[in-house]
Amino acid sequence: MIERLIAGAKEMETSNRKLEARLSASREEIEQLQQNLETVRTESLTDPLTTLANRKFFDAELDRTVAEAKAGYEPLALLMCDVDHFKAFNDRFGHLTGDQVLRLVAISVKQIGRGEDMPRGTAARNSPSRCRRRRCAPRSASPIRSGAR
Repeated sequence: MIERLIAGAKEMETSNRKLEARLSASREEIEQLQQNLETVRTESLTDPLTTLANRKFFDAELDRTVAEAKAGYEPLALLMCDVDHFKAFNDRFGHLTGDQVLRLVAISVKQIGRGEDMPRGTAARNSPSRCRRRRCAPRSASPIRSGAR
């Protein structure tokens, strides 16, 4: 009888080790999947050329930031810039050179955005014709709180 108990205990110990090994492997797999998910999420919100946040991120971040500013009656500013005549530059000097210019502009935006009060840079590349068709022009300014200018 004691021999059966000892044998049963050893079987349980072996089974327990196998389960612990499977659990450990599952944890590692979950960690890898979480890392992959974060990578895909970051890639979906980032422009691959400039590594700046893309339009999808910009739209969501703008909505969130405006809501926070309204809730806290905080002032809010939005700075937008455009690379003038970029299409003509691209046509004249080629897309490889144009890509380099965009990367340099992105580096400048990132450096400017390092201050505490500055948000991350965002790349939202729309051609002027697309903007006219889609009416991408800036929304009319509206005060965050009534009476604000």
